[in-house]
Amino acid sequence: MNAEPRNYSQALPVELWRECFEHLSMKDYKELNQTCRFFNEIAKPFVFKRFKLTIEVRAPTHEFSQNHFKVANKHIKPFVAIANDPSRASCVREIRLAYFVDRIERGWKLGKEAIEAVTAKYVDAFVDNVSKFIGLRRVIYGECQQPINKRMLAAVASLPLLDEATFNSARFGLHKLDPRFRVCSLSIENYKADKTTAGARSKTLDIVAGDNLEKLCLRSTIYSHKIFASLTALGECTRLRVLKFQLMPQQVDVLYNFLAGCPNLETLCWEPARVHGRLLPEHVPIALPPLPPTSIPRLRFCQGPAILIKLFVRGRPLDSVAVDNFFERDADFDSIIHAISQTSRPVVRLFYAHLKFNAAVIELIASLFPGLTRLFLEWDSTFHFNEEYPSFFESEVNTGMPPQEDPEEMLQPTFMHDSYMRFIHWVALGQIKLPAKLEKLYLDARLQWLLTISHLSRDDPRNQRYSVARAKYLFSLVSKKYPAFKGLVIGEVADEHQGDVMAWLKHGHGASAEWRYHPPP
Repeated sequence: MNAEPRNYSQALPVELWRECFEHLSMKDYKELNQTCRFFNEIAKPFVFKRFKLTIEVRAPTHEFSQNHFKVANKHIKPFVAIANDPSRASCVREIRLAYFVDRIERGWKLGKEAIEAVTAKYVDAFVDNVSKFIGLRRVIYGECQQPINKRMLAAVASLPLLDEATFNSARFGLHKLDPRFRVCSLSIENYKADKTTAGARSKTLDIVAGDNLEKLCLRSTIYSHKIFASLTALGECTRLRVLKFQLMPQQVDVLYNFLAGCPNLETLCWEPARVHGRLLPEHVPIALPPLPPTSIPRLRFCQGPAILIKLFVRGRPLDSVAVDNFFERDADFDSIIHAISQTSRPVVRLFYAHLKFNAAVIELIASLFPGLTRLFLEWDSTFHFNEEYPSFFESEVNTGMPPQEDPEEMLQPTFMHDSYMRFIHWVALGQIKLPAKLEKLYLDARLQWLLTISHLSRDDPRNQRYSVARAKYLFSLVSKKYPAFKGLVIGEVADEHQGDVMAWLKHGHGASAEWRYHPPP
């Protein structure tokens, strides 16, 4: 008797198959979607997880063409088709909306009316069908050239399971939305200069309720203070944990009133706004009023200008601090760093940008923060110690240095690696003290270190020219002095997860540990 063929696809639990599908590409999902019913059901949520609706209206000539309606139908048809198929609509978790509407010159009455007709076609299709996406969790509005349609906003805000709303380069033509968004996360990412003064007379932008809000990101100097004011009027935001924003210094009173109603805030980041990519002095606060001691009592991480750090960190349970020095390069470093040392918890992560540091600065940080595990500093390409070079220092460290090797064994290009290796050399010599428990040191290069000693001739004794063997020798000595130390990261370091960097990392533990160089990808 012949045995029935075994269905190997069902030999594993469906949950395990779904875990495997997490690692596939969209191309793989579409192919598996057409193989069999079993894989079709598993792949379907991945295929329809995201959907993008583009509102594209062009008017290149004075005469409006029926082609615009054809383009509109091309974009709307798949949106409506998925919405009317419950098995597919229930899989959609994210919808992206993009506005591309041409400006019409004055006098082009026909073109303006036609564009309004086509836009209405998009809006009607969206409003009539978006509620059918019952599993929708996230909506992203991107590159909106025109104020976002009020009906579309209200339709999205009415979705019961929506968790996140993001607006990129957004323009709002209203000051109050009914119903409000009841999301956990709201982001307005106007990285480009805010180009609109829509609703300038209104002091609020009432579009979100605060009772569910856990993360609020407002990178917009036009809208941030208005949303702060509207949320303050609604009451406390007791669930808010993360706040990132841009704000003009003269609007700080609105911020302080808002922070008084955020008792559980853990992360606060003030990012000075940029105009056409440039940071302007008037966007960076120089003086701020004191923050009431009862505000934000659970703050764990604070990032912002030096004056903000001095006022916000004292007496609060921070364990991570990031100082953006910007135009305050001559700010009193001692007072800032001593203020950070007065937190009610030990600081373990410290990021200090735009600091021209020296050995004394490093040692002050080491003495005030012995428990520091992560230290981020902007690398100074002219860094040296006592006007000397480590190779001239008489020490057993230098006498035990491996001999010079073949030029091919040198770290290349030499002027790039010699810059940070001299720093490590001084640490190995014991002339620079690091925090006792430091695990990783991040040096934010900003490219100037590429010119560190390029002016030195090849045979100049100050041009140390470290080989791989010498570098490993020095790193091993440093790790003996500081057993917790396991990595140096160099490059344009924004955070410890930055990818486009080079690094020296310790692999293994104890006597078998080995230092290896990891070039940038």
